[in-house]
Amino acid sequence: QVGGLGHQVAGRHGDLLASAGEVRAAIRRMRHDPVSARLASDLERDCRGYMRPGSPTYIDFREHRRHDLWEKRQGHWSLGRALQDLAWAWRFTGKARLADHAKNILLRLARDRHGWRPLGCNYGNPYHGWLNDNLLDIGHATLAPAVAYDLLREGFRPAERAEVAAYYEPFFYRVLNHRYYGVGNPGHNFAPVGFSGAGMLALALMDDIAPTRRGILLEVLAWAEAYARFTLDTVAGSDGAPVEGSGYGSASLHYMALFAEGLRRRTGRDLFKHPTWRRFARYLVWETLPGGGAFNNFNDNHYQTHAGFWPLGSRRTDDQTGDWVWWHHQGPGAPM
Repeated sequence: QVGGLGHQVAGRHGDLLASAGEVRAAIRRMRHDPVSARLASDLERDCRGYMRPGSPTYIDFREHRRHDLWEKRQGHWSLGRALQDLAWAWRFTGKARLADHAKNILLRLARDRHGWRPLGCNYGNPYHGWLNDNLLDIGHATLAPAVAYDLLREGFRPAERAEVAAYYEPFFYRVLNHRYYGVGNPGHNFAPVGFSGAGMLALALMDDIAPTRRGILLEVLAWAEAYARFTLDTVAGSDGAPVEGSGYGSASLHYMALFAEGLRRRTGRDLFKHPTWRRFARYLVWETLPGGGAFNNFNDNHYQTHAGFWPLGSRRTDDQTGDWVWWHHQGPGAPM
């Protein structure tokens, strides 16, 4: 239970971001709605690449020949995306090979303790690994695997679940070493990204950590919610203009949106009531350059940035502005 409020967070799996009924509804839309069908086709295409030897995106969990995946800091982005994509594609299609490939990637990470050791350099400085270097990369290394594991958990044997839990449990202790980082850095992306990832992981692993050690997960959840609320207060002004620009600001909201949805479903705590979600979306509309597909590159905005979470934000805030942002930047309305 979280914060003594009586919210039950254990005993549930596979619904962090979508219920079984919602998945069935999405499958029906893929059969009839052209946009959904296109997204499903793109997802299956990407998954074929992750599983096909010789593909530039092949996830070679056995061979470890891809230096960019296994010997560099940035591997967490490619591995995380592949895990999420494969897990969702399995939920949509029921094809066992998709789940098997994702499961094998997760188990390889766990058995190798990947990311615990140094991984080359980061901007010219020795990089100590996902676990031991910085708060930002704890989030990058945990959020997507948490989503994938929750979707796939029932296909893991008890001993395999224990392996995954043993690999990720130190990330909870490490993230709390950074618990005060964001206090002196309001609006900065490290704390919301790091704690949102670890918070999502806590929700996913709640039943796989022994009850006598489960307190650390509840503490992480409390800090993750606190930093989400603090970030929503500080990431942007009253007009929605982000203090770090739309690029880094959107990265914070992207991670927080997924954690917020998991938290809402598992505990009833609703972070989407905060007005920043609506304000930020409107600001992105104002800063969209004529023709769509790019933002005004002001204050480190970047011309393109995270927009895939906005349909979720629109549903939860009952404000369709976020849908417009997605449609014109990463959806069918974006320029080719």
